[in-house]
Amino acid sequence: MTPPSDSARPVATVTVRAATLADAADIARLSGQLGYPATPEEVAHRLRQIEGDATHAVYVARFAGEELPDLGIGAARTSSTSAATSPVIGWIHVHVCHGLVSDSCVEIAGLVIDEHHRSHGVGRVLMTQAEQWARENACREIRLRSNIIRAGAHAFYDKLGYEMFKTQKAFRRRRFASSWEREMRIHLEPVFTTVGSANRAPSEEKLLRGAFGAEFDARARRVSVTSSHFVTQCTGGRL
Repeated sequence: MTPPSDSARPVATVTVRAATLADAADIARLSGQLGYPATPEEVAHRLRQIEGDATHAVYVARFAGEELPDLGIGAARTSSTSAATSPVIGWIHVHVCHGLVSDSCVEIAGLVIDEHHRSHGVGRVLMTQAEQWARENACREIRLRSNIIRAGAHAFYDKLGYEMFKTQKAFRRRRFASSWEREMRIHLEPVFTTVGSANRAPSEEKLLRGAFGAEFDARARRVSVTSSHFVTQCTGGRL
């Protein structure tokens, strides 16, 4: 998470409300500042995935302004402003973690403050909202992860009363086939094994669009087919 380098003395009134799909562009912009570039469409897709899930909440911060009518994603908002009067200057994503090795807790999955509005108390306001949400969800502990190189962020969390309790290495394995890709392989393999001696479908795009309709148009950018083997590049980040 980005080092907020926050101060306890905000220079302007900061308000917080639950995020809406209309905030996708601002959230994407700030994510890029954190080093996780994303398009507004990708952010909107991720927001939809957790919309209505009571174990997740996303809040955005703005300087005080007019009210938005939409309640958005997460718990009831504390305040809101209009995109026409002030942009999003920060966001925070929290969710409940359930496990067997410890009691349920809330984890801060992301916190970003606009690089032009740090040291104005914005991070502190968002963290306060996260702690309130944790209490409302009967969780007695909040955890977060911060890159080892973000010394400013570490000082910020320490100032808020958080303690470092573990250092660890993070591992991941990427590019698993999505259920959509697996389904497409199963569905289309018989088609491509019978297209003839040329070992190439006469109209790959037509076959794919006919089999999957709008799903192909929305998520498949390129499909290469040779005999029964094919490679698919999908949008949506689910490979």
